Amino acid sequence: MPVSDEITFTTRHKLVEELLQDGFVSADEVLRLRREMFRDGVVDMTEAAELFTIADALPDGDREWFQFFKEAMTDYFVRQKEPHGYISEGDAAFLLDRLGAPEKLNDLKHECLVHMFHEAISVPKPLCDYALLTVRAHVLADGKITAEEVANLRRFLFAAGGDGGVNITRDEAELMFDLNDSCRDAQNAPEWTVLFKQVIANYLMAHFGWQPESRDRFLDMAAAPQQAKGFGVYFRGILDVVTGGLSKQKREAREVERMYARRNAQNEMAAAQAAQLTPEETNWLVERLGRDGQIDQNEAEMLAHLEMIATDQGVEVPEVLRSLKDKAA
Repeated sequence: MPVSDEITFTTRHKLVEELLQDGFVSADEVLRLRREMFRDGVVDMTEAAELFTIADALPDGDREWFQFFKEAMTDYFVRQKEPHGYISEGDAAFLLDRLGAPEKLNDLKHECLVHMFHEAISVPKPLCDYALLTVRAHVLADGKITAEEVANLRRFLFAAGGDGGVNITRDEAELMFDLNDSCRDAQNAPEWTVLFKQVIANYLMAHFGWQPESRDRFLDMAAAPQQAKGFGVYFRGILDVVTGGLSKQKREAREVERMYARRNAQNEMAAAQAAQLTPEETNWLVERLGRDGQIDQNEAEMLAHLEMIATDQGVEVPEVLRSLKDKAA
């Protein structure tokens, strides 16, 4: 190990020991951590492991500590490695090992996990499953759903890096019903009702055409030779020479116009199809609504929300759901 690296490691190790003895991470200590951890402009695996050691022992601190921890972890696991935005299987395994049991995840690491999902493009399935468990445990810890928890839920559920990307999955929809049932009689934030009906509607009726490529597929595309692209540029260059360059702008404008026209038509058709509830979706919703033997106010508003979307798209809600909505009213 070079002498400069030895000095850096020794200084950082001494700082970690001081923090552990102090018992609290202050804003001033965060400044020292920033200087040590970002001395070379990046966070490495050793530094990430050290930060987790501090987070395990010192979950409390000034707000700057929470901000620094989630930024540093997101830089290392999401932004630094190629391809950017993709958490690898190996890093997901490391995170699962260091995060610990879902029900024991402290606020510091929970906030960090939500932030990584929000910033990521794609996250391996095991880490997605773990995150759902942590979100459930975190929200249910105090028996009610606060405005801050709603905001964190929204960021997590609609994160591109989540299980279904920006789409809501069945597991996520089940989570919403579980939280609603468990906190039915609590003084929940008004924002909870809005999020609940939006998430269920997203799962059942929303259409999103974009999904991120898998990490392996992205790496394959990035490694592919560029000859085909080069040939296309060469061919267009020859055409512009022949036509005197006069057709290039018109050709590109017409192509863009046709592309958007096709995309808009496809999206409109897909949106109408997605808004039509299938028998499988209807059966799931009926079973889920009847699981606890009653339909509460949030569920009634959700049914009305589904009917409004269906009307906007020119489709009908199944009769069994209209009956449930009328009965709840």
